[in-house]
Amino acid sequence: MITTKRLVRIGVLNAGIVMTVFYGLIALLIVPFFSIIPLVGLAASGGGSSDPDSTALDAGVMVATAVFMPLVYAPFGFLFGVITAAIYNLVARFTGGLEFQFADDAPPGPGQS
Repeated sequence: MITTKRLVRIGVLNAGIVMTVFYGLIALLIVPFFSIIPLVGLAASGGGSSDPDSTALDAGVMVATAVFMPLVYAPFGFLFGVITAAIYNLVARFTGGLEFQFADDAPPGPGQS
C-alpha cells in the first residue's frame, strides 16, 4: 500500500543541528585530500625550497588546515541549515510543501496484489 505524505514544515533548530554534524563529517572526509595534495606537490618539487623554515611552515599550514577545517565547516553547516529550513518553511506555505510517497515493506498477503 502506498501512502502519500507532505512535508509542510522543517524544525529550524533541528535542521541546524543535523547540518552541523553533516558538515563536520564532510570536513573530516575531505581534510585528508587537502593534506595529501600539498604533500605530493612538495615531494614533487624536491622539498620546495632549501630553507628548512619554509618547509616547516608548509607543514604547519597543512596541520592547521586539518585541525581548523572541521571547526569552521560545522558552524557554517548550522547557519546554512537554519537558513535553508526557514526558507523552506516560507516557500512551503505558498506551495504546499514537498510530497513523498511511502510503501510498506511487507510482502502482500494471500489474495492481495
